[in-house]
Amino acid sequence: MRRELRNVLPTYRTIVLSSLALLLLSAQDKPPAPPDFPGLDKIEERQEWVAPGESPPFKTSAHVTLVGVAKQCSETLAAAQWRQDIVLQIDSNAHFDNCSFKGSLRYIEELEHDLDVLDLPQHADSRDLTVAVVLLGRALHGIQDFYSHSNYVELMAKKGSAFDETLVIPVWTPDGRKQVLALAKQGLVSGRVWWDYPKRCAASGPTHAALAKDSDDMPSGKKRIEQWKRNGYRAAFELADLATRQFLRYAYERWPALKTACGPVVVYLPPMDHRPDPPSKPAASVNPLTLPACRLDRRTEPIVRKTLQHVLEAAKRRKFAVPATIAINPETPAPGVLSLQMVGDMPVGMADEDGCPMEDEEPPFPRTFDELSIRGLCQAVSSDPALIRCSGEEMLRIGSKEQWNSKPSAAIAYIFAHELSHIVHSDRSHFNAASRVIDLSRPASEKRRLLYQMCETADASRLADRKQEERADQEALLILRDLVQRSPYRDLASLEGAAISQNAMSLERAAMSAHRWLRELREDAPLPARILDGDFSTTDEKALRAIARGVLCDIEQTTEGRITLPLSANSTHPSETDRLARAHDMLAELQPEVPRVEGSVVQQSEQILAGLEQFQKHIAGENAMFLANVGRCICDQVDEDRSALCKGVAIVPPVK
Repeated sequence: MRRELRNVLPTYRTIVLSSLALLLLSAQDKPPAPPDFPGLDKIEERQEWVAPGESPPFKTSAHVTLVGVAKQCSETLAAAQWRQDIVLQIDSNAHFDNCSFKGSLRYIEELEHDLDVLDLPQHADSRDLTVAVVLLGRALHGIQDFYSHSNYVELMAKKGSAFDETLVIPVWTPDGRKQVLALAKQGLVSGRVWWDYPKRCAASGPTHAALAKDSDDMPSGKKRIEQWKRNGYRAAFELADLATRQFLRYAYERWPALKTACGPVVVYLPPMDHRPDPPSKPAASVNPLTLPACRLDRRTEPIVRKTLQHVLEAAKRRKFAVPATIAINPETPAPGVLSLQMVGDMPVGMADEDGCPMEDEEPPFPRTFDELSIRGLCQAVSSDPALIRCSGEEMLRIGSKEQWNSKPSAAIAYIFAHELSHIVHSDRSHFNAASRVIDLSRPASEKRRLLYQMCETADASRLADRKQEERADQEALLILRDLVQRSPYRDLASLEGAAISQNAMSLERAAMSAHRWLRELREDAPLPARILDGDFSTTDEKALRAIARGVLCDIEQTTEGRITLPLSANSTHPSETDRLARAHDMLAELQPEVPRVEGSVVQQSEQILAGLEQFQKHIAGENAMFLANVGRCICDQVDEDRSALCKGVAIVPPVK
């Protein structure tokens, strides 16, 4: 009884997985069922493999003639390959679909484990043998799909690899699995299939129809790869066939009872996808202001609610036309309400197609945030209905542990007030650091054109945007000045001076948070190495121009990576540090009104404020001046002929 249960477990698991996946689709969304296996004799594309050191039996026509158990083994193997498209039609892990590389590798590993559990004797009975060959066929289907359903072929061709057997990745071994997971961090993807689960691709990734190479008729299948003298379909087909033969050899060595029972010759199916093309996914009516519940960060809701309410009340005292009530973390904002969504930021590759986090995925490098993430601290998204979105992680960093328990944060109040100004005036704020990013893999002419655009003087519309930002800053300062002279901001400590200092400290945390986010952004697109290695204290024009010249030449001749340039001509925003420094200065203006007592908390508060002033000068002063000067020198030389400009310049890779 125990042995019989062990034998049916793999089949039971398959049925359960398939049933769970089918439940996720409504009746009208389910793809058409594939046709059933017609029998091996009716499939002309079948292939043969002969175990090493063996001679094939007598052949008729183009295929071997198998009898008895040997024939049944090949029939069962081919049927298992075919029927994977039926019993696991909508399981991404069975087909390397939807970027589910970890799940697909785990699926193959589990099938191997099931074969080990069977513990086949040298003369297997027919029941155990059937189960073993079914497991083998399912693993084989997944192995073949890796080449047909992913962009592995394209990656290797772009890398300039020779087309030979060394391109085969043994995904059935630990080393092969590590290789695939490493490639997944370097651009390996598979096509998005809307009817498959789980979904691991970014919503912007290629679809299965665009990427798959299951036939000559598919876009990626028909595309020719010149250096390999074959199209994408033939490349994927031949690599899958080589992998099939390597896996069968591995299987006969690991489970020798298979060879004993089935004989030296195996007939199998080549890679093919029998799933019919389903109708397009029905277009859903999506509210662009709706955020999936899985991306709402609720860790700071209590203090955020209080702070936004304080800001709203101060805005009403200033006679601003603001909504009467607030809502924190609604999935969809409502008219007549000031809504605030705290967003869980997520790098591309860490969220599925619906925008929800995937718990078993590791952050990719370089890091690129997805379209739902907030670039910076907060953004005014809509005026009607009124909606502000903030980075939940950055809000958490701005507030101290004590503040999230009970104390208000002047910095968060200032940030909310700034975005509220945009809503009152029907503006929309933008964080535009990405506008200075250059993809070094682009053609040199395209990179030069982008540099010209970056260096152009801001036009009238950008100047107008800048004025909106300045207005929002001024109105936010008015609201902040109102708040810090009232409870609870005034009551952070027993003395008013200490309260002012603690409010200033919260501004310091906000400045540090803004800079930390910018540093993380540069993991994806860092400043060029020449700039990072430069002397940030220099004001020597010759030295600055030499750095800028080198940067332009490095960009011209480098073909890998992404960089961020310190070009601010097109910027519409004051820097986060400048904004918070203004708020800090406003708080400092209130300080002289507080009596001074030697050694008192008030005096300590003054010393803290003085230290903060130096901190702000350091961040917004020397470093900013150096970067601004380098950016100016880059734009001064951007029109110069590169061959003359770069003569004698040793190229330094911009990305270390």
